[in-house]
Amino acid sequence: MLSRAKISAINSLTKKKFRDQNRLYVIEGMKLFSTAAHCSKHLIKEVFLLEELVGEVPLEGIETNIVDAKLMKKISQLKTPQGILALVSIPQDEKLRIDEGPGLYFFLDAVQDPGNVGTIIRTCDWYGVRGLFSGNGCADLYNPKVIQAAMGSHFNVNIHQMEFRNCVELLRPDDIFGATTGGKAKIGRSNEKVLVCLGNEGSGLSQEVLEGCTGMVGIEGREDRAAESLNVSMTAAIFADRYFCR
Repeated sequence: MLSRAKISAINSLTKKKFRDQNRLYVIEGMKLFSTAAHCSKHLIKEVFLLEELVGEVPLEGIETNIVDAKLMKKISQLKTPQGILALVSIPQDEKLRIDEGPGLYFFLDAVQDPGNVGTIIRTCDWYGVRGLFSGNGCADLYNPKVIQAAMGSHFNVNIHQMEFRNCVELLRPDDIFGATTGGKAKIGRSNEKVLVCLGNEGSGLSQEVLEGCTGMVGIEGREDRAAESLNVSMTAAIFADRYFCR
């Protein structure tokens, strides 16, 4: 049986303020938990699950709580609880790795939709993007909707939350490309460290980021199109495909 204080503490993690204070976030479902246990088991602090799921997931070394369906509904962040919920530590920035050598990185400039951010994280995992930097104004990387959209890729992608200038100082890329309509620079696999900046869904890249770019890359569409732009998560996938597959 969980105390009211414990239930309240778990529920508070729907808000960024309390995720940051406690350095914890919530994952739910067999897929997310199994991925976390396989890739980053040391980050799982506590798990809550229905009795019928015991034996179906690896629990050794993890503080485990067996709960009933009524209690699971009280602590779940989903409309339809999936029977297993875990508290996971947010890695400290100093423990996140910055790889040396060539590779593709993304910087998100005020990308606000959690579904877009989560899908971009998943895209980074699929293609092997070296790292993802999330700047000011972005949906929180550990927002519940971001977690669900990323489908476990948080545990296999190097992600950072930091301002653009700090990202550039830390990464020291050879090229910084801004994704804009009409950009002419070409992107492809190279022996350089490349940072591609993806802007806000409505207003695009901020002036600070535009001024910091060494070139602009774009995606050509047909001339008589009605769409003004592509979805930012689709844009990320196209640039990743160009880099790794051309």
